Amino acid sequence: MDNNQQPSHYEDYDEIDLREIFKTLGKWKWTIAGVTIGAMLLAGIISSFFMTPIYEATAVITAAQIKELTTSNSTNYILKEQDKFHRIDENTVTMPVASIDTGNYIQLLKSSWVLEQTIKKLKLDITPAALKGMIKAETPKVGTAIEVRVSHRDPALAQQIANTLVEELEQYIKKMEKEQIDRVYQVLEKQQEAAQNEFDEILTRYSEYKIKKAASGSGSLQESINAQLEETKLQNAISRRSDAMDLLNAKKLELKLTRSFIESGDSIIVLSPAVEPVTPVSPNTKLNIAITGVLALMLTIFAVFLIEYLREENEG
Repeated sequence: MDNNQQPSHYEDYDEIDLREIFKTLGKWKWTIAGVTIGAMLLAGIISSFFMTPIYEATAVITAAQIKELTTSNSTNYILKEQDKFHRIDENTVTMPVASIDTGNYIQLLKSSWVLEQTIKKLKLDITPAALKGMIKAETPKVGTAIEVRVSHRDPALAQQIANTLVEELEQYIKKMEKEQIDRVYQVLEKQQEAAQNEFDEILTRYSEYKIKKAASGSGSLQESINAQLEETKLQNAISRRSDAMDLLNAKKLELKLTRSFIESGDSIIVLSPAVEPVTPVSPNTKLNIAITGVLALMLTIFAVFLIEYLREENEG
């Protein structure tokens, strides 16, 4: 019998506790409502009139696709340079252009060179580190575009900084690509000089051979065969060196065309330039009011029950 009545006993206590809770809330309802509404009004006033609004300008860019200028043959030659022999083939003089991926674009955007040039161009009175803190660059999950976001309390300046960053990034990429081309071009010039010297040397040997052959006249059959083999060997050597020089000249021309294309073309395509923002991204007044309202309601209810508990303890 006792066991059967036990649940009813606890239900009575639960019912009494719930009644006490609702009774306490009803007793303090105006206080709870007043404090909550007051806190929300205060949060709205502070967010609207005392917090500096921050605006965000966004530019969307993507990398321009520059095709690599190459030929389809795979011939290779042996060149002599400073008493050392080395192989030269098409792959050694191929210039990979636009090898910078979008991930590196984000790093280059925040590089010291781009930041300093942006500060200099806009005459900003801030440090590169401070400017870097205003910038957010990210790549969406789908596609290769890059979103460049700049936050500032001045919406017009945020727009100018975002667009200037994109311009300076493009100049920096062009600068890097042209420097890379110039380095390869210098290597090709050295290789061409070595090939020209070797070509001249073989031509001299061939001329000397022709003079010697004309002076010696016709000899034995074995001597004629040896002479013919020597002449064929020299002619093949001349042909190979001539082809090597043609390859080097073609690669130098390709590099010149590529450099000209980089100077006149675009390394970056601006999908959407930054425009002056109208609505601030911070502070978010509605969100601040909502969070303040929830916190004020919870704290007020907690304070009410604490007061009631202390009062009952004192009366007891």
